[in-house]
Amino acid sequence: MPGMALRTWAGEFAGGTVATAVARLNARHPWSHNDHFHSWILANLVTMVAVLHHLDAADALQQVRRTLEPGGRFLAVGLAPPQSAVDHLWDLASAVTNPMIGYAKHPWPSATGIQAPPFPVRDPAMTFDELREIVPDVLPGASMRHRLGFRHTIAWTQPS
Repeated sequence: MPGMALRTWAGEFAGGTVATAVARLNARHPWSHNDHFHSWILANLVTMVAVLHHLDAADALQQVRRTLEPGGRFLAVGLAPPQSAVDHLWDLASAVTNPMIGYAKHPWPSATGIQAPPFPVRDPAMTFDELREIVPDVLPGASMRHRLGFRHTIAWTQPS
């Protein structure tokens, strides 16, 4: 399925009633997908959370490589539009687990629902596979993983 076709189909399935019900459930138990990864970042030493898709990825990663000291660790949490079958499976798993995670993190319904974020928001344009073509050339040995919460991670240590 090209681009966001699975998300579009899911939003229109059963006349949109399922998507509306899930959206209501998510609004009752909102959680920040980006904030969810902060403990992982802090435990592993901190650097980009939902930033890379706002930048020219190749240039940003080259800058990371140039400025990171030997033995320094680069960590990124990112998001990418689904393109491959694997991407769509991760999207489906995220859609299914999203309300459960929201409920576990915030068991009491929110009085305000989902609020607009206080920072710039932009949909990602580069797919996971496109990013995977860039990362090994710029950050040899980097680890890239799909994650729940419609996110992926990149971890790399600057060689000594």
